[in-house]
Amino acid sequence: MRVFLISFVAIVLSACSSLSERARADLDAPGLEGTRWGLVVMTMEGEELIAIRPNERFTPASNTKIFTVAAAFHRLGDLTQPDPSMGTSVRVVARDDGAPDLMLVGGGDPMLVDGADCTRDCLSSLADMVVQNGVRRVRNVVGDDRLYPDQPWALGWSWEDLVTRSGAPTSALTVNSNEVAIVVAPGAAGDPGMVTWRASDLLGEEPPYALLNEIVTVASVEGDPES
Repeated sequence: MRVFLISFVAIVLSACSSLSERARADLDAPGLEGTRWGLVVMTMEGEELIAIRPNERFTPASNTKIFTVAAAFHRLGDLTQPDPSMGTSVRVVARDDGAPDLMLVGGGDPMLVDGADCTRDCLSSLADMVVQNGVRRVRNVVGDDRLYPDQPWALGWSWEDLVTRSGAPTSALTVNSNEVAIVVAPGAAGDPGMVTWRASDLLGEEPPYALLNEIVTVASVEGDPES
């Protein structure tokens, strides 16, 4: 029995070693030179099967989403029934000189939308509640995003993350994904490109932001599908 047990342990250790060697060989394949890999594979019982650079530090990247979502489900309970007190709210702030201000207080809701085809998390629903409470005129509409700290980028981010669509800072007050669309069209060769706002993003005659247009139209190159 003792000899069998020792042999069994040796076989298991040999299998684990073989897995690690196969993994290392796959990660050292041609074309992957210069890439630093870290890989740990464990059983549900905590048995380590593969360990390649297990103690080195890596930027976790999208793997962070896995334990972030797991922690949210654990700590926040039933996410299909959110706590209304934790969402975006509207406050009417009285003024001494006439109509009150309307303050939109962000609660971290990333789905707030103001589109005409909105079916849930609609900005219009908040506006309807304001009217139902007897408010007919307001002076200013103020956005309050102070719930989250002013952090341009998260700790541990790589520099290339900052220029992507998802690299914008997280805001406690997000409407329409905090994105606006512009329409860009070429002019004549050598002339500035034409940049206009999408009609649905205009507030009356006033554009929502000032644009600095430095686009210069160039002549197309024959045979280049991107020109």
